[in-house]
Amino acid sequence: MKNNYKLEDIRKSVYGKDANFFPTVETKAIHQVVKVDYVIPGCPVYLPEVVAVLKAFLAGLPRPVPDNAVCVECKLNENICLYERGVACLGPITRAGCNSWCINHGNICYGCRGLVSNPNTKGAKDILEKYSLSVDLIANKMNMYNKCGENDNRE
Repeated sequence: MKNNYKLEDIRKSVYGKDANFFPTVETKAIHQVVKVDYVIPGCPVYLPEVVAVLKAFLAGLPRPVPDNAVCVECKLNENICLYERGVACLGPITRAGCNSWCINHGNICYGCRGLVSNPNTKGAKDILEKYSLSVDLIANKMNMYNKCGENDNRE
């Protein structure tokens, strides 16, 4: 959230008149600071996926990250679509692999696994229009976990 505002404004908001005593820097994703060999997306990571990644690693096998939307897992888990309840969810554009963990436990999908490589933006806009929800609402929700990568060219 810090990167959504000017750093000086954040410092003044947090520290008031003492803002000059607390220098700050822009928030970065870990791979923007150190070399990362492999990424298991999610916050928190989904334990069964961690186990599968470790097994594949130990066996010397590749472990591809799923590239379909969380909605697929939601349907497989027989969840009622949150949009049908008038709740904005990031499942249609978020990379699967979590077994729709958040939705299974009564929350929305927060997009913590990042975008699918080819999100169906037209379909997502159609869903938003159908349920009278704004594109800005979804864009703001995506910032929670994906703001640091906005200038990131990494695949």
